[in-house]
Amino acid sequence: MLIVTDKNGLIRFFNPEASHITGYTEDELIDQQTPLIFHDRTEIEKIRKELFNEFGTTIRDDFEVITEKARRNILEEAEYKYRRKDGSIFPISLTITVIWDKNQQVVGYMGVGIDI
Repeated sequence: MLIVTDKNGLIRFFNPEASHITGYTEDELIDQQTPLIFHDRTEIEKIRKELFNEFGTTIRDDFEVITEKARRNILEEAEYKYRRKDGSIFPISLTITVIWDKNQQVVGYMGVGIDI
């Protein structure tokens, strides 16, 4: 599955596989939601604490929690619990990368996930 966001996290692209896996349509998400709609709140808080321990920085914004390592050019494949539209939970292996413009400014993020 492939999800692309702008730099603030707003979903800009949501491929058919992502729709199939999550139960959401493009119309429900594109330009309306961030990927946080899929994430478990408890998991976000756990990651926030791990990032503080690793980098010594408090990250307040939830979207920044899931993109912090990508912003630091750390390529990481991590397992998350994602929530489908129907509320069911499924594990996903997710890699997030930064999308840069020609001036090396962050313009978005690309998440590639594999339903495990």
